[in-house]
Amino acid sequence: MLAGAWALAGACALVAAVLWSDRPALAAVAVLGLLAALGERQSVVLDRRAHETVSLGGSFIILAGIIGGPLGGALVGLLAMAGDTAPPWPRRITFTGVQIALGAAAGTAASWVGPTDGDAARIVLAVLAGTLAGVLVNVLSVTSIDVALRAPSSTYRFRGPLLLIASSLVWLPVPVAVAFGYDAIGVPLLLLAGTPMVVVALVRRLRDERERLGATLLSERAGSAISLVRSLDARDRYTAKHSAGVAVYAGDLAARLGLEAEAVRRLRVCGLLHDIGKIAVPVEVLHKRGALDAAELAIIREHPLVGESILRDAPGAASILPAVRHHHERPDGAGYPDGLGAGDIPVEAAIVAVADAYSAMTHDRPHRAAFPPEEAIAELRRGAGEQWDGAIVDALCDLLEEGSEDYRRGRGPDFDFETISAGLRGSERLPARRPARAQATAL
Repeated sequence: MLAGAWALAGACALVAAVLWSDRPALAAVAVLGLLAALGERQSVVLDRRAHETVSLGGSFIILAGIIGGPLGGALVGLLAMAGDTAPPWPRRITFTGVQIALGAAAGTAASWVGPTDGDAARIVLAVLAGTLAGVLVNVLSVTSIDVALRAPSSTYRFRGPLLLIASSLVWLPVPVAVAFGYDAIGVPLLLLAGTPMVVVALVRRLRDERERLGATLLSERAGSAISLVRSLDARDRYTAKHSAGVAVYAGDLAARLGLEAEAVRRLRVCGLLHDIGKIAVPVEVLHKRGALDAAELAIIREHPLVGESILRDAPGAASILPAVRHHHERPDGAGYPDGLGAGDIPVEAAIVAVADAYSAMTHDRPHRAAFPPEEAIAELRRGAGEQWDGAIVDALCDLLEEGSEDYRRGRGPDFDFETISAGLRGSERLPARRPARAQATAL
């Protein structure tokens, strides 16, 4: 239904543009269409903490609307999808409609300003109007896709559109300069300005791909990771199976929050290795039954840094280091080792923090018995927003309430190291939802 709705919107926008708008310069449409198609193939990371990716194609579509009116924007939106061949077909139909509507909306808004004729003030107004119209269509598309896919209510759903709006305003001088230069120079300027942007996006994509391959390499070495965790469990009977529980809950949370399958796999590895730095903590400190004194507490608080140091040179480990280092940070800034606050904590670390807290509460510790799941859930809710990310707490509580008693208590075959290892090498227990893709609307 969603694909049909956006396909209809795009078709209507294209027909209206053909009937009621002026004909754009075909050379400009061809050049911008090529750049947009190339831009669609170069997805880049907009926000690494939230795993939000954008493509550069939307920038050229909006510029086409500003320069070529509604029809120019709609045609370039259609041509842009030649660069996006990712399945499945309902997704392609949906985004084709979105692209056409985006270009037509940008062109319509820009045309309301009237002929620019080299007038700087009119060019600025046209670019501002076209950009805001394109951003509006993009926000509507992302929101509608999230709603249709029943994404969980969280701060991460809205971060992409907000960052797109902010980036569009920050980079507004660039499309203004391109539009102004086009009035004076014409199509050669589009090639001169657009080609470097595509090259930069390609370089960033290659960098992101290298990091993704590194994460895959690490997950393929799951046996080594589990051997490290077993050595930790052998030293500390109170944390036996704790890392396995964190791995399961962290991966399931990643899937629940709509992260990609690769991120789900990476979060499982992060969960397994988050406490590996405790290998360096003396056993008498780990097993102390009373309250820790200041010196002992300082030793415990070193374990994220020790874990980061242990893993730093491991093949493919770069992608999990932020979670290992920052899984004891808190949104209120009272965490360690760096005292990061809300908005600065990597999402992987925030996910592991919630999974770690719940698993720790439901396991025996030297100074207390395990909490019943109901008490642990209540404690998470009390600390939501200050000690832990509220949206992630909500997601875990939903998972726990939907799960079995064994799932809530972290026991059963799903929590065995062998099952986790097999999952890291193959499919995930909970499939990750593909998030709605945002378009980069800033050049």
